[in-house]
Amino acid sequence: CGGGTHHSFHDHGSGFTIFNDLAVTARDLVHSGAARKVVVFDLDVHQGDGTAKIFEHDPQVVTVSFHCRSNFPFQKQRSD
Repeated sequence: CGGGTHHSFHDHGSGFTIFNDLAVTARDLVHSGAARKVVVFDLDVHQGDGTAKIFEHDPQVVTVSFHCRSNFPFQKQRSD
């Protein structure tokens, strides 16, 4: 998937995005039975903070983010 949409949270947009297509896709894969577990492997200069927050308590979706430390978003979310 393309980058950037990983900043949108479940209840608000962030980082110039309003729709987190990665979160919608991951949730659909699990709920439809197409996958038992999904790993979102995010390689972007910015943390996928919205995706991390959306799935922070969901054991069926693992989020891994490689990003720079001192940039947007300045408040990082907990990622797996």
